[in-house]
Amino acid sequence: MLSRSGRYIFLFIMIVLGSIMAVSSNVQAQSVQQGVVYNQPIDPAGLLVQSSWLDPDGSDFDQYIWENFTLQTDQSINTVNWYGGYDPLKFGRGGAVTDFTVAIYPSIAAGSEPAVANPPLVEYQTGGNAGESAIEMVNGIPMYSYTFNLPAPFQAVAGAKYWVYIVASQTGSSPDWGVASGLNGNGHHYQRGSGAGGDIMYRSIPGDIAFSLLGPTVPDAPTSTPTNAPVDMPTVTTAPTVGSVYTDTPAPVVVPTSTTGPAPTPSPQNPPCFSPAVALVLLFFLFRVSNRSL
Repeated sequence: MLSRSGRYIFLFIMIVLGSIMAVSSNVQAQSVQQGVVYNQPIDPAGLLVQSSWLDPDGSDFDQYIWENFTLQTDQSINTVNWYGGYDPLKFGRGGAVTDFTVAIYPSIAAGSEPAVANPPLVEYQTGGNAGESAIEMVNGIPMYSYTFNLPAPFQAVAGAKYWVYIVASQTGSSPDWGVASGLNGNGHHYQRGSGAGGDIMYRSIPGDIAFSLLGPTVPDAPTSTPTNAPVDMPTVTTAPTVGSVYTDTPAPVVVPTSTTGPAPTPSPQNPPCFSPAVALVLLFFLFRVSNRSL
């Protein structure tokens, strides 16, 4: 059996070890953050591309959109963000969005389109309007942001071409919700719509879609710039690209906006339960108790 002083020393060692483990855990939490791993910001031209259907039976005016993305490294994806709005030329005939289908499809072997003949790799219902939030009014047209946290992370493989599928459910007389056009993609998305005579038509359409993907990221180590010599940092401004997108609406909806993807959200950081200072205070207290007992 340990003596009284031995028990105090043992307790002190356990406190110090617990403090070290807690600090190490906190450092690891600080090194991994939730950040944007892929982003196609809203095109300043701001076209809306219909991607909605009439729930529950569908209609001849339903239209579905897929947009492709490729990552440079293996990456876990936790969240999908996107932007969109309601076609003002339809005067609210679609009603409010009641649900979204969010899915990720693989490509066909050629990589030119999603493999729609097979089930998606993952598919979810948001169970509501995905936190629909107005971001600004542009020319009297409201634009909204949406976000959905995947129930389980999607593991994307470096170099593989995937297709994100975002479709709104509406219960009005005619679907009118559309995703916002974007920038920085490959200039094409994929569409399912109605063809001649009510046939279903799949086709590649010019234009990108605005969306972003979030996942765990490790921030770069900070760098310093010498102060004894000036550093010129020229700013390069690129003129926005205006693209045309075909939709089944009577006319395209122009929504100029400069909204970009959401800022990275840092992961919560838990402070250590004990610190060396706390351990020293406890040790001092234990020795005071020991001296009084002797």
